[in-house]
Amino acid sequence: AEQRKQYRLRKLGKPSNMSDERVRLLNHLGFTWQAQCAAWNRHFNDLCSYKEENGTCLVPLNDDKYPQLGLWVKEQRRHRSLMIRGKHSHMTQERVDILNSIEFCWDSHEASWWDKFKELQ
Repeated sequence: AEQRKQYRLRKLGKPSNMSDERVRLLNHLGFTWQAQCAAWNRHFNDLCSYKEENGTCLVPLNDDKYPQLGLWVKEQRRHRSLMIRGKHSHMTQERVDILNSIEFCWDSHEASWWDKFKELQ
């Protein structure tokens, strides 16, 4: 966190102990400057694995193998809803497109209804 803070200060032209050499060394290690993006990508990769294993993006909130994934999926739906309504959101059109590329289910209630309906047939 401190490295990111110093890097931001440096980019803003404020006093910072982050030198060009330190930036180069951290980049060489593959340091992630935007932790939030890295976390999103990590969860997305987990979702891809979950879908490959289970055939769906409908992740329960209490999955044993991916304990945080269900909440993350729920948050993606919430942030997309906020984005659509023009409210502050971490969702971007790029993320929507990425999630759509794996057939992400935006309305879990609708999907659940159709699953139950198919069971009745």
